[in-house]
Amino acid sequence: RVYSFAHGDGLNSWRTDPFVMFVPHGRFWIPPPLNTLAAQEEEEAEKRREHSILAAQEERRRLAGKKQDCITTGAQMRRTNLDKGGGGIKLNEWEKKVFDEMLREKLCASQESICEVMAFAFDKSGSAKEISELLRD
Repeated sequence: RVYSFAHGDGLNSWRTDPFVMFVPHGRFWIPPPLNTLAAQEEEEAEKRREHSILAAQEERRRLAGKKQDCITTGAQMRRTNLDKGGGGIKLNEWEKKVFDEMLREKLCASQESICEVMAFAFDKSGSAKEISELLRD
């Protein structure tokens, strides 16, 4: 089982051709017959997962293009912190909308969605107080 996983086989789909596990003097291993329905379901699930990953990457690229308008310099950040008594930078309306959408619609238990929200929070770390208030609400 470990050998087949290491060579790209799945839980419900695997190679059915005989093969030699230990070369040069190993014996031929003849895998059991494949459950075609389970194998098709696994392949479809893998395609859906790949499609969702590609869609998320494309969305990140699209959002990254829009974020270029929101970059502040270090002097602007310092001035904002001094003007607000250390309260941090405020998120603009677009950033609030994106963060709210990520929290309400995209965030789930998957590693990719958690990573995306964490990356946004790290990118906007100057707005830590406001982000924590949005999370609290």
